[in-house]
Amino acid sequence: MSRLLVFTENYNVGSGGASYIVDLCNGAAGLYDDMVFASNPTGFAPDTSVRLVAPHTMREAVRICTADRIGVDVTASTWLPKRHRLAGELRRLAIKHESRVFAYNVGVCRRLIRKTRPSAVIAYNGGYPAARSVLAMAVAAKAERLPVALCVVSVPGARPDDSDLARWEVRMDAMVAASVDVIIVNAHSIANALADLRGLPADKMRVVHNALPDIPVLRQPAMPDRLRIGCVSRMDQMKGTRFLVEGFARVVGTTPSAELMLVGDGPERENVEALVAELGLSERVIMTGHYPGDVNELVATFDIYAFPSLWEGLPYALLEAMRARRAIIATDVGGVSEAIMNEETGLLVPAGSSEDLASAIARLIDEPALRERLAASARARYEAEFSLEAMHRQTESVFVETGLAGRQGEAESRSPAVPGGDSAGSDT
Repeated sequence: MSRLLVFTENYNVGSGGASYIVDLCNGAAGLYDDMVFASNPTGFAPDTSVRLVAPHTMREAVRICTADRIGVDVTASTWLPKRHRLAGELRRLAIKHESRVFAYNVGVCRRLIRKTRPSAVIAYNGGYPAARSVLAMAVAAKAERLPVALCVVSVPGARPDDSDLARWEVRMDAMVAASVDVIIVNAHSIANALADLRGLPADKMRVVHNALPDIPVLRQPAMPDRLRIGCVSRMDQMKGTRFLVEGFARVVGTTPSAELMLVGDGPERENVEALVAELGLSERVIMTGHYPGDVNELVATFDIYAFPSLWEGLPYALLEAMRARRAIIATDVGGVSEAIMNEETGLLVPAGSSEDLASAIARLIDEPALRERLAASARARYEAEFSLEAMHRQTESVFVETGLAGRQGEAESRSPAVPGGDSAGSDT
């Protein structure tokens, strides 16, 4: 019997990363008799099983050493002011034990593999190196002579400046590189960064883009007295919401019908609200907070979809805007340019520039024909490149090509109808 073991440390409910691993596994579902999903106790959420199409089992690997418990990420020194006399000692202690914790996790993962008896393993991480236990799973699978895929869906971090920790991470990266059969990423920019920043082998990289199930394009009645710029995003500093607000402030005076709708919540919400008030925009900016309803209905009311993020992989929120046939302005970060081609499927602007956002907004306000052309092209590109059917075909091809396929490609041809997959609630 062929079985796929899927392991992750943290799996955030409603996040884009959560959607991706489900969609990836659904794409490989025809290659295995069943799947086993394992994580720490806060890993896979109950809603996961609702969307998985293959027979599967959920279990917890509770003995994994997690970074938040023991300081594997060398975060211990952040508990104290940097100049505190104990900060340096805590940092040195964490670095000293990092390799030992990694070795312990490899042992735990090997025991889990022997209990579940898989044919292949996916070690799923949001970023890199991120959860070291996930990297330990990749090394453990190699030790157990199993084909293994490492999955990374966010731009990796560079190695630390600390010489002791950097030396260890060079060794860790080398072990991971030698262990994995394939590294699956959701954007070429992530593959390039893994090779450049961490030395992972470029020939093992395979790109499988995010995808969304198709839904009908919702048509809203024309409202000539209102032009809405909208953004669906979690509100934290890296999402760049303040730059969008500042850009909107530059154009609002010349467009009485313009309003800005910000959909989402997060730690920056209070700061954004204060900025809106400071700029005198309280009557022109709508902030919904976390939106429990159908976000697609809100997106359908946007004349312009603005995405001002400072750092991304390939965000689901942008794919939702493309699917909804919206005119899009986005910052050129991460894998965004793999979906939004400047002047073709949207407008790309530099990250962190309220001036460039303002210019792009003003241009789309003044050129309704351009809005329509970009919206139509965005929808067409979604259909061709970012549908679930396209992702499933791509996933199956990667698994067969790299030797992960449990049945070596003898799967029945199928395109299962999979519910969900949106970032509704707006945290992507």
